[in-house]
Amino acid sequence: MKSLSAILAVIIAVGYPLMVYFGLQQYGSRGLAIVLLAAVCIRYYLVRPATTIQSLGVIVVGIFSLCIIALDSELLLRFYPVVLSVSVAAFFFFSLWSEKTAIEKFAEISGEIITPTARYYMRRLTICWVALMLLNAAIAAYTALYMSLSHWTLYNGVLSYLLIGLFMLGEWLYRQHYKRTRGTAG
Repeated sequence: MKSLSAILAVIIAVGYPLMVYFGLQQYGSRGLAIVLLAAVCIRYYLVRPATTIQSLGVIVVGIFSLCIIALDSELLLRFYPVVLSVSVAAFFFFSLWSEKTAIEKFAEISGEIITPTARYYMRRLTICWVALMLLNAAIAAYTALYMSLSHWTLYNGVLSYLLIGLFMLGEWLYRQHYKRTRGTAG
């Protein structure tokens, strides 16, 4: 069930801009928000969130969906990628005040040995993720407010993923260099 739920979440997240683009004319904002809310409820039912942050994410998406339904607002529907980017930025930002950042926890799960040098690197990387997600949110907000639906779909359905993918590739390449020059995990 967890893998089915994870697949559902990825399909909705990645396909959301296309769903909005093709679904608005046929179902309207309210209809699409009902689908989004139903997907969130199904995911919650299949896999209860394990952490407070995951529960908070479900609540935020649920409330956001209810607002779209109540207001029947295409603009709010377009702001969903903004909400997601700000939520991810907040997740990384607040992990900076924990003993271990989110990136350190991910690294430990994958079996990395975290040295003090690597910990420093991961804290800086966490800050970079916050900045990237806030930049993505700002661009997504601009596209929602000032651009056509097709341009909004292009950015939020293609270009934002390329931006994040290029950041991940660049970080991976830099991390390999960092490991070689410092002889450390990271």
